[in-house]
Amino acid sequence: MTEAGRIIAVASGKGGVGKTWLSITLAHAMARNGSRVLLFDGDLGLANVDVQLGLMPDGDAGDVASGRLPLERAVLHHEGGFDILPGRSGSGALAALDAAPLERILAALRQATAQYQVVVLDLGAGLDRAQRRMASFADTLLVVAISVLSVAA
Repeated sequence: MTEAGRIIAVASGKGGVGKTWLSITLAHAMARNGSRVLLFDGDLGLANVDVQLGLMPDGDAGDVASGRLPLERAVLHHEGGFDILPGRSGSGALAALDAAPLERILAALRQATAQYQVVVLDLGAGLDRAQRRMASFADTLLVVAISVLSVAA
């Protein structure tokens, strides 16, 4: 029996601190190191991994949450050597996701660890219920924080 892959979540209480950049870079670096990697854009309201990578997905996490598509049919392969489950960019529908569809996505991600050595979750900013649930679901949580120094004139 093969060992299940790890789930790593990248989170922050604030937007614009580089979560998506770190998630993409982490997925790319791990893939270059020989790991089979799935990057999930878990920013359920303002997903942008696909935008940053110039991808045009046919399916996304919303389709997986609703049961319209299985995870493997919504996944895109990136030339950097990793796969991506895109979020739904600009949709408020996923941001207000009920518990059952969120759990459907998480169950699909847990099953994906049989095929992927690493699943990277790029979480949205804030501490809403869905973000807390996805953060607690991960095996490892990376929190991105910035420090602003104030310099007196």
